[in-house]
Amino acid sequence: MAAPRQAPMIFLPMKQTDEVDLIRPLRHFIGSNYGQAEKYTEECKTFNRLRQDMCGAGRDEVGRDLLYRYYGQLELLELRFPIGEDHIRISFNWHDAFTEAEIAQFSLAYEKACVLFNIAAILSYTAASQTRTEIEGMKRAYHCFQACAGLLSFINDNFLHAPSTDLSREMVKTLSTVMLAQAQEVFTEQQVRSAGKSTIIAKLAAETANLYQTAAESLTELVLAGNIDRVWLPYAQCKERYFSCLAQYHQAIVDDSKAAYGVSVARFTVASTLAKEASSSTKSHANEFARYPHMSNDPGAALIDLVKVISEEVNDKYAAAKKENDLIYHELVAKESALPPVGKLASAKSISLTSLYAGQDVSRIVGNDIFSKLVPLAVHESASLYSDEVDKMLRAEQERSEIGDTELSTALEYLGLPKSLHRFKQSDDKLAQELQSVSQDLQEMQRRISQQERRFTGGLAGRVEANKAARERVAAQLQQSQEELDKEARGWSGMRGNYGDRWTQQPSEMLTKGLRENLASIAASLRTATESDAKLEQSLAEIAEEVKDLGNADPEHLEVVFRNILISAGQGGKQSAGAASLLDLGEDEAGEREVSNAIAVKVDHVDDLVRKVALVKKERHTTLDDLKTKARADDIAGVLILNRKTPGIEQRVFAVELEKFRPHRTRIAATLARQDQLVEELTQVFAQVLEDKTLQKKQAKWQQATREKQEKVSKLERAGMLYAGLAQSAEQAAAFYEQLSGLASGILAQVQQYVQARQQEGRSLMQSLRGGGSSSAEADIMRQRLERLNMGAQGPQRPPQQPPYGGGGYSGY
Repeated sequence: MAAPRQAPMIFLPMKQTDEVDLIRPLRHFIGSNYGQAEKYTEECKTFNRLRQDMCGAGRDEVGRDLLYRYYGQLELLELRFPIGEDHIRISFNWHDAFTEAEIAQFSLAYEKACVLFNIAAILSYTAASQTRTEIEGMKRAYHCFQACAGLLSFINDNFLHAPSTDLSREMVKTLSTVMLAQAQEVFTEQQVRSAGKSTIIAKLAAETANLYQTAAESLTELVLAGNIDRVWLPYAQCKERYFSCLAQYHQAIVDDSKAAYGVSVARFTVASTLAKEASSSTKSHANEFARYPHMSNDPGAALIDLVKVISEEVNDKYAAAKKENDLIYHELVAKESALPPVGKLASAKSISLTSLYAGQDVSRIVGNDIFSKLVPLAVHESASLYSDEVDKMLRAEQERSEIGDTELSTALEYLGLPKSLHRFKQSDDKLAQELQSVSQDLQEMQRRISQQERRFTGGLAGRVEANKAARERVAAQLQQSQEELDKEARGWSGMRGNYGDRWTQQPSEMLTKGLRENLASIAASLRTATESDAKLEQSLAEIAEEVKDLGNADPEHLEVVFRNILISAGQGGKQSAGAASLLDLGEDEAGEREVSNAIAVKVDHVDDLVRKVALVKKERHTTLDDLKTKARADDIAGVLILNRKTPGIEQRVFAVELEKFRPHRTRIAATLARQDQLVEELTQVFAQVLEDKTLQKKQAKWQQATREKQEKVSKLERAGMLYAGLAQSAEQAAAFYEQLSGLASGILAQVQQYVQARQQEGRSLMQSLRGGGSSSAEADIMRQRLERLNMGAQGPQRPPQQPPYGGGGYSGY
């Protein structure tokens, strides 16, 4: 059969709408329920512009996407704004697609249904306008007709009680059937054009005819009611007869191939009759088809040509089959009523709304939720409950991780790893170098203290000895002053006893009271200083050895000290020139057995296990940190808003959303399980290493050397901390004794002058008593001199202020 020209297709007219002001009612609702309506002014304007753009959408992909974006935003808007006659009253005014009747509703469902209808109209136009002789055009037409049928079915299933006839259940169901019939036609047409098998074409054509027949039955009532353009009914009837003819024609060919010649002739007869009916109907409505603006491809002429081609083919085949049967086969030609019906094969089906953009990024088309920042209070509360669930999950994972860390730390600490492993892996020479090394802090301490030691003659110990000598000198001066005053007082008492009242010299105690008080005060200070010196000397004695080491100016001195510790521990100065491992026999252990290679391998195994367990811990921490980051950034407010109309959905949403954290939780659990395995293996292998006798002996020696070095370092560090305070105290003591010595010397001079004057006065008085002495004038002069020397008139002199020691926590100066 020759391929007919492309058949015309019918498509839906688009509904028209009037502009609506969405800004004012939306702002009013926001201000009444959320406050701060001005914050959402731009969002309201954006939504209003979106509807304005939708109003002018064309019959192309851009127009389709504009409509779908508006529909998607309507779905999101409905979750926040209760638009309806009893709440937010927004009047949506649309015109019937067929009758152009104006119908206004306060229903958001009405608005959505009208938008979907227009999307279906664009899809039907896109399908009808394709060049189906090209494979891509055929595929696009096939897909769009099915998608259009799916949208109309969606309207039928989801929007009840439509206010306009073009959205009524009867109308959208009928239109969906027409679109599905046209999709089936596209596929059948392609099979005919590609010379497919008659068996398949007959069944496809039979199903196509069946769909058109079903649509025609429904269209009859709609046309009679004036709800749809009358051209739709003859269009469906002509297509039904055409495809019934095509089905009978190809089934006749199948029957002929099966040698059912009588049945074949009968089917050709039926096909011929149907072709005549189709031709008659097409010609009578050709002008009507041509005038209708919602049909493609010069519909009148195209349909006439389509029917003409099939009529000629049927008549030719009928004549040939009848002639052969009459001349050759002589089979009885079956009656039409006796012919079995042609089987049907459906190739087209409605495509759901969610499949409309299959393989495309729908979110890119719909865009972000315009009012995403506007979250209802109920959603806030649900999101808060979800956050509590997330926090509970995080705390549980944190606790599991911390328990794992503690268990690992305890196990490694018990085994002494990885520190002890370091000694097994290092050579004796390297370990010796480590034990002999001096830290930078100790080096700095040595430099500072050695410089300070050089400031003192004999170091700090020499300074302390010099202070002791100064203290003893002051004590000697005080003792001398005291003895001379006591001697003078005894002399006066003796003379008073010998001469009685005739010895008119004033009593010594009256004249020396001030001197004696000064001496007592200085002596008290000296005793306090002596006690402080004793503490200082004791503290210095305790760290004398360390001060000596730190005070040594040789920068390598401390290395020598630590080397001596190694020698005392039996490890120093005997290593071989090569980098001998502790696992190997050193020259100092010539009589010991060589450690087996198996132990060396196990040490390497331990090292590998320690590294692996550290990596497992790191992986757990990284996974936990990633889980925290993902959980803290998780916001399911949008999901809750999308599902808020479904009762009892909250806990199901929580469960689904929490599942996205399961990979992290599973990974953390896996690291804990892996850690347990590694620690168990590590314990077993390391125990085998420690059982080696040679390693035990070496380990004991290195541990002893390390312990002794650490003790020495601790002593040096303590000495370094105490030294500055002791040095400061020693310098303060030196200054103190210098001042105290000056006072003691001054008092001694006064005492000596006083004693000399008293002696001279006594001699003068003695001469007077014996008769040939000095004149009374001389006696008066001596008394005046004594009065000037009377120390008691000025009060006692005070010793210098005693500053506290700078170190040791005790006072003295």
